[in-house]
Amino acid sequence: NDRQDQSGLYFEPAVLARGGLGAIADEQLKALLNQRPMTISHASQLEQERLAAVAKTLRGVDLVVVDRADAQALALTLGIDEDDRLRAYLSKELSSLNSGSHRRRGSPDVYIVEGDGDARSKQLESAAQDAAASPTILLFTLGSRLGVTLQRLLVDVHDAWRPTGFDPIVKGLVVHAHPEDSRAWAAVRNAFWHGAQSTLVALWLTYLPHRSPLDDERLLLETAAKRKMPKAVRSVLEPRLADLQANAATGAHVRPFWSSDGPPSLRRTSRYGDQLIDRVTLVAVGSAMQRSRLINRPGGGPFWYKFDVPKIFRSYFDGLIHASAMRWLQPREGWWGATDEDQKLLVVEAMNQAPGDWNLVLPEMLLASALGKVPEVMYEELLPAADRAMKSTMSPAAKAWVRLGLHLIDA
Repeated sequence: NDRQDQSGLYFEPAVLARGGLGAIADEQLKALLNQRPMTISHASQLEQERLAAVAKTLRGVDLVVVDRADAQALALTLGIDEDDRLRAYLSKELSSLNSGSHRRRGSPDVYIVEGDGDARSKQLESAAQDAAASPTILLFTLGSRLGVTLQRLLVDVHDAWRPTGFDPIVKGLVVHAHPEDSRAWAAVRNAFWHGAQSTLVALWLTYLPHRSPLDDERLLLETAAKRKMPKAVRSVLEPRLADLQANAATGAHVRPFWSSDGPPSLRRTSRYGDQLIDRVTLVAVGSAMQRSRLINRPGGGPFWYKFDVPKIFRSYFDGLIHASAMRWLQPREGWWGATDEDQKLLVVEAMNQAPGDWNLVLPEMLLASALGKVPEVMYEELLPAADRAMKSTMSPAAKAWVRLGLHLIDA
């Protein structure tokens, strides 16, 4: 997320630097140039042409400007503790973007800006005085959610160049942009409009809701913590709540699911492969669900689209995907079956589909129930199933989460 913002999901694209940031950027730019539109619609073809045009404009820059927060993330990832070494790294890696036909002089100079207000633009004054009349400047960020970092960098550059009387050509490169929808991303791109097109491109673009499913859980636990509860329940709730509160800004160190038997993993038969960890699977499923929301967004009519939860459970034979879908599901958008019996049957199916996954799916379904996502009629199967689990050979750690879920539903 934009590091000025203290809410929402968090990404750390800096880890890509370990594989050679320049090579990865160059490879992805080429992929953007060569990819085919997902549909044959006129709008899709225009978007593909825009992407190709923007990718070409990134070939060749004179200066690179980076925000201090992004620089620190890269420095921590790479183990670099000096600004000069970091500037040299970025200059070398991003010089690969100069490999096209519009090659400029050598590697670009890199400037790291920090602070507030005029302090940031003053750090670029020397560059403004020494640069060519209308240099090409690349604003480089690791991530973008609302576009705050990019907009600040854009203001910094124009403030620094105003006394020179020249207008620099400003371009933007984001490693991984994850706005809520295309309209939010278009608003950021508009700030980079130069000539006939925007000069901002994201190597990877993922649409995700601004809200975090971890925030939903945190707010629920904060409310529950104010009430009386058994000691056994509080011993699970309080550490989890403290963990969520301590990492509210990033979610970087919070295990995403109610699972104490080790991080859950995907099966080899999963549609997402078997290499994704639980955190990445959660984001992948969230992205797929958000894309479905955007595709089916009402165009002014009285439509109320819902996710077919039974189809999700039957199409993706994997408890980790089921848990991820329940985390992202909003109470008003879940369809759990046509009849009461269909809805209750879904609990039985989930319990028997993959017994090894029940330790994860059951606590997550109880949490979803406490958040108002599950129809009340399903409790006729869910609560007895939870009671049986508490008397079964389920691990003590898994039982602790089941106990918490049952208490939240009662509360």
